[in-house]
Amino acid sequence: MDNESKHFKVVNENLGLIVKDMILKREGMQKEEAETIAKIKKQENFKQQFKDEVHEVLDKNIADYKKLKTGIKRLHRIYVLEEANKNEIGETDLDEEHNEMRRSMEQNIQHMRLSLRKGK
Repeated sequence: MDNESKHFKVVNENLGLIVKDMILKREGMQKEEAETIAKIKKQENFKQQFKDEVHEVLDKNIADYKKLKTGIKRLHRIYVLEEANKNEIGETDLDEEHNEMRRSMEQNIQHMRLSLRKGK
């Protein structure tokens, strides 16, 4: 009877750890979702700003080819050339680093669980 009680206590503690782990994962995913939604909104605003500026250049300079060409070149410099430099450097390295850190932490948690189970 005493052994069963100890066994169920250990099982209960393990289940408690699993629940805590799941709660932490859920919170992390919710935070990641919020960050992704914010990033999407920022990109949508950026796209809308670009569209507005293109329409503005077209509306003002539709009759004058030289002014239209100058306006399009200006937009190309602002949005294409500068944006390419920013995206190539920043986000991919950060994402890879984040994923590697997450994998490492998950492996660490699994290792601790196994050692916890073996110890009892």
